[in-house]
Amino acid sequence: MYFVSRQNYWGVEEDNQYVVEIAFGGRDYANPDMLVPKWGDLGEGQEFDDPRAAATAAIAIWQKWVKEEPLAKIGHGATLGYTMPFEPSDIEEVIKWSEFEYSSLDKCANCYSILPEDHWFHYYDIDIKYCSENCAMSAYEDELKYQASLDVE
Repeated sequence: MYFVSRQNYWGVEEDNQYVVEIAFGGRDYANPDMLVPKWGDLGEGQEFDDPRAAATAAIAIWQKWVKEEPLAKIGHGATLGYTMPFEPSDIEEVIKWSEFEYSSLDKCANCYSILPEDHWFHYYDIDIKYCSENCAMSAYEDELKYQASLDVE
């Protein structure tokens, strides 16, 4: 999970005080200096499974906020449940990070979407993971058809 919020960090230089934050781990791993969501329609105050969607939301929010608060920045990271202001990044770095993060996530063996925490698998091969029961059954049926085609020849 990736949580997007606007932050007013304390104890940092004034230049780095206002940050649109993308926190890995979800809402529980965001810094405690969160402002009340102002642009919820853009994704502020929301959790995302896809880091690319979180980055897109954060950039859109930053573009709105920087008009009101010229010192606003974007940052991403993981607090691990502690208070840890994130280092500001530029838009290109946030996009690169989100693409890299996405590429490292486990994907469904059938439809290639991001796997949820409670993914599915078949008992005959628990290393192959699926995003849903539907994908698991579809893959199983495809395997049965393939095996049947081998028996015909």
